[in-house]
This record gives sequence, structure tokens and C-alpha cells, in this order.
Amino acid sequence: MRLRLLSTTAWALLISLALHLVAFVGVWRLQIDLPPEPKAERVTIVELTPQPVPPPTPPAPPPPPPPPPPPQSPDAKSDPKAKPIPKPPPPQLNSAPLGPRSSGEKSGAGAVRHGEGLVSLESAGSRKPPAPVRGGLSQSAQDFILAQILKMWRFNTLAIKGKGVVISAVIEINGDGTLGGSMNRSAPWNPGAVISDYDRLPPDSPLRRALESYLLALRLAQPLTLPPDDGKGWPRRMTLRFAIDDL
Repeated sequence: MRLRLLSTTAWALLISLALHLVAFVGVWRLQIDLPPEPKAERVTIVELTPQPVPPPTPPAPPPPPPPPPPPQSPDAKSDPKAKPIPKPPPPQLNSAPLGPRSSGEKSGAGAVRHGEGLVSLESAGSRKPPAPVRGGLSQSAQDFILAQILKMWRFNTLAIKGKGVVISAVIEINGDGTLGGSMNRSAPWNPGAVISDYDRLPPDSPLRRALESYLLALRLAQPLTLPPDDGKGWPRRMTLRFAIDDL
């Protein structure tokens, strides 16, 4: 009986030992088959701070406006090339009586040729004192008309100064301030029909240019402002003369 008990105890120990061995081997194998634990990755937390935004640059102030130009006098606003208005010499105008007119005659560019003007040159020695004309304009009225024409004359007289040059023009003034014949501002431009000995003057000579510019002034000055009515009516025919050396 005792041997049987020992035998049973031995078998129990063997079985327990075997079970422990199996359990140990199983656990060991289990540890071998398990994958290794992943290494913990080091995470660095970076706190992002927004960069400060610089304030916007203020726009540049607009440039100051340019100063206004200084006010110009009436003389400065006029044409710098314009010739100053000369004072016409008092004894150099003469008016002539108007020739008879037909009942069908009209004033202006359609006037008959007896009122045709003539622009010419004279020498200082050939000037004669104007003879009084019955029914003619007064000296102040003639000066008033000549001053309007010379105001429109654009010519540098230095080239013919000191040579005794006298310019003469026979004109017919209508009641509306226009001139008759080829001197009317609406008539075709034809200096050869109005200027005496025009073809004999050298082209581009100072004398030729002086007469052409004076004829142009006669046209540009129209309509002329007439002097106060003296009751003698219009048209009037007169001769205008002035010396270059007197300007």
C-alpha cells in the first residue's frame, strides 16, 4: 500500500513537472513569437507664433500743385511779334472827293472800278502838303482811320528806315466800314492789281514785303470803325500817306 502511494505521488510529481515544463516552454515560445514593442518616437511640439505684420506704408502725399503763373499784363498777352501801334503823323493824310456814282452801283467787293484803291511808294522829297478838300474828313477823323490800319500792320521797318520811304494808298471807305474794289477783304488776293509797279519790285525785297503787308493790313482792319457822322454821308474816297521814318 505504501509503495502504491509512493508510485502515485511520483506520477503526480512527474505530471506536475511535465505540465510546468510545457507551460514554461509555451510561455517562452510565446515571448519569442511576439513582435518587439515599437520604439516610442520622440515628438517635438513646436508652437508656431505668427509673425507680426508690419503696418502698411502710408501712401506718399500728392505733390503740391504748381504755383499759378503770374498774371500777365495785357501787353504781355499780345503777340510778341506785334508791332506797337505808332502814332500817325498828323500832316500825312489827305482825302479826295468821291467821283460820281451810277444809280445801280453797289458798295463793297461789287463796286465799280472807279473806286479801286492803289498802294504805291513815294520819296520823301515828293511829298506835298495836303490840299484842303471840300467835304473831306477832319484831320482827327483821318488819323483815327489810319491808326486802325497801322494796328494790323505786321512789318519790321528797320530794313527801310532812313531811306525816305513814303507809303501812299488811295482808298474808298463804304458806310459799313469796308473798302471798295480789290481792297475789300472778300475780294481775291491780287497784290499786282493794287500795288503800283508791283512786278518791278524784286521778289522778297523789303519794299515789296512792306507793301504786301500793308495791303494785308488794309484788308484785316475791315470793317473799320468810322468816325462820328458829320452829315456828309458815305462812301468817302481818301488818300492815306505816312512816312516810314516817322514811325
